[in-house]
Amino acid sequence: KVYITLNIFAWDEKYEEIIEMAKILEEIKPDAIIAADGGIIEIIKQYAPSIPIHVSTQANIVSLHSANFWYKNGAKRMILARELNKKQIEYIMEITGLSKEEIERRLLDYLGAEKVIWLPYGIYQDETNEHVDNVAAFVGPTELVLAWTDDQNDPQYAMSAADLELLEKETDAKGRHFTIHKLPIPSIHQVVTEEDLPGYIYEEGEEERYAGERLAASYINFYIANKAVLVPQFQDVNDQVVLDILSKCFPDRKVVGIPARDILLGGGNIHCITQQIPE
Repeated sequence: KVYITLNIFAWDEKYEEIIEMAKILEEIKPDAIIAADGGIIEIIKQYAPSIPIHVSTQANIVSLHSANFWYKNGAKRMILARELNKKQIEYIMEITGLSKEEIERRLLDYLGAEKVIWLPYGIYQDETNEHVDNVAAFVGPTELVLAWTDDQNDPQYAMSAADLELLEKETDAKGRHFTIHKLPIPSIHQVVTEEDLPGYIYEEGEEERYAGERLAASYINFYIANKAVLVPQFQDVNDQVVLDILSKCFPDRKVVGIPARDILLGGGNIHCITQQIPE
């Protein structure tokens, strides 16, 4: 099957080009168009009405409510966000009847990948239920960084150790073993303070923060740009340690530290709040 990806978020001045592209796609009849931008999906519905729409991972569909929204707006298939964790995958298995093997097969199909590796844990206290972008990231074809602590009394130690044990046994799709760099978490736990609490605004039913609550601080949540790598910083002694490690991992990019505690207070970090916009 042939799927055409229009996985961009376009400015208004680009829409004339997108309309023309949609008209061409209506003529050549691919099996589906993959998109994430609501405006682009509306154009596809209008100018390429015969082509099924698949909503891409970039729309970050992580709930039935999101899936229902897109279904009501014309989507024929939803590609679940690639950072779903093990607990969320198990929930999807329960409500859909899909097996882990079937979910894996579909991920390979949708993402054009050849292998899926299932990590058992993410970062302790991660409010996303342990998305992978907070605990591990590839820095090369067979090279990755893993969030780590040497403190065996820290709950993160057992979680990272389990991930490491699995990754040391795993290979990539070509059978090559991984080089794994341990990237320390902040030496001092990042927590919510009394001074932070007045800055929160909660939605109805949302779990509220409390003073002393440990935050899921991780340097893994960096963003790789064309010529730079943007790395969270927490005014911690490990800030520079991490910059030095990543500078060796990315010799052709400038590794830049970004003060990121304010992002962390809201949940997630730099990688979580960024989205590439292709030229």
